[in-house]
Amino acid sequence: MMMAVLAHGGELTGRHDVLSTWAWDPLVLAAVIVSCWSYAVGARALWRSAGRGEVVSRSQVAAYVLAMTAVFIALVSPLDPAAEALFSAHMTQHVLVTLVAAPLFVIAAPLQVLAWGLPPRLRRTTARWHGRVRRLLRHPALPAVGLTLFLGVFVAWHVPALYDAALASDVLHGVEHATMLAAALALWAPVVHPRRTAPGVGVLLLFISMIATGILSALLVFSPVPWYAHDPAAGWGVTALTDQQAAGAIMWVLGGGIHIAAGAAAVLRWLSADEQSAHRLERHGRVPGAAAG
Repeated sequence: MMMAVLAHGGELTGRHDVLSTWAWDPLVLAAVIVSCWSYAVGARALWRSAGRGEVVSRSQVAAYVLAMTAVFIALVSPLDPAAEALFSAHMTQHVLVTLVAAPLFVIAAPLQVLAWGLPPRLRRTTARWHGRVRRLLRHPALPAVGLTLFLGVFVAWHVPALYDAALASDVLHGVEHATMLAAALALWAPVVHPRRTAPGVGVLLLFISMIATGILSALLVFSPVPWYAHDPAAGWGVTALTDQQAAGAIMWVLGGGIHIAAGAAAVLRWLSADEQSAHRLERHGRVPGAAAG
């Protein structure tokens, strides 16, 4: 996964070749293909051993496929070359990586499955990492750390100096996306899997994240001047300010919509957990009474 976000390729000169220019970077393709192949082999081995749908569910497999599809669209499709010219395309990549792929990877929890698709020696190493990740996910400080890390990384990469530097360097551009993905995984982990936290914590994390990213989006949309030195080529037919406003709108509308949908799911899970807890208390409350009678 991480290797796939560290490389870029392709070059677009305007709207006329947007559908014909793909970022066929060998490193990205190799990372995607190896990850998918290892996962498929691992899932097949697990299901052969434990039974289909056991250990890793069908929904988790589907989540992994969708996550890798989001990565493919962000880093291989014409969206990636377009991101070299348009801030709005670059922002779409950010949304796909941090708000689509990241939560799907957390749902999929692919480390254990990937381990089964590796040679025995690498499998043992991956298993150790899987154990460390599970312990990290149970740490009570993870929600606060994940939120702080995500917002810090997301805002930092939109500081004009860092953004312009990332566009000027393929390596730094890859680091940008890799750190965004890692930080997003830290944000989404306690939202998707609230282990030692109250069910409402996930709702709070998403609310704070939506407000913070919404403020950045609003600043981009309503700024009277472009923030960044990069100016779209004439072939795109947009000015730097218009492109910046479109980028802010994408983050505001699309990113906000994802936050709201995920928040609604977290609220439903919270209510369900409260209902189950009430039922357990009710059952425990009736048993002593029945025994006393």
